[in-house]
Amino acid sequence: MRLKTKNQEMALYAFKCIQEIKDKGDKELENKYKSKARSLPSMITHNGLLTTLTFLYAKAQGKNDKKDTAEKYLLIHIIVWLKKLENKDLDDEDIKCFLRHIAKEDFRRLLIISKEALSISQWIKRIAEGELEGNE
Repeated sequence: MRLKTKNQEMALYAFKCIQEIKDKGDKELENKYKSKARSLPSMITHNGLLTTLTFLYAKAQGKNDKKDTAEKYLLIHIIVWLKKLENKDLDDEDIKCFLRHIAKEDFRRLLIISKEALSISQWIKRIAEGELEGNE
């Protein structure tokens, strides 16, 4: 059994997330995902995790003409990492349930969750900047 550091696990997960976006074959989605990924760590730092995730959720819901949005993918990628899920097929109810769950957490636990979300968002940002086209 080979042991991996948390950073290695995050990097591998971020590569999987970016590959998922690339596999869609939608350059507009890649461009928007990269742009949103760039701002995600600072949004979490300045606005807080709950506010940032709620913002992404609202943006994803506001674009009913297109099912797959950059905001929705980022939101799902962060939640899947935080919940340590194997399945990425989260529906609206799963997302709302998670948002309600972290809204109920005490300050210390929310701080731990936020730190974890910030770390994975930084990895997603790094990999997206290197792997996705657009927004240069």
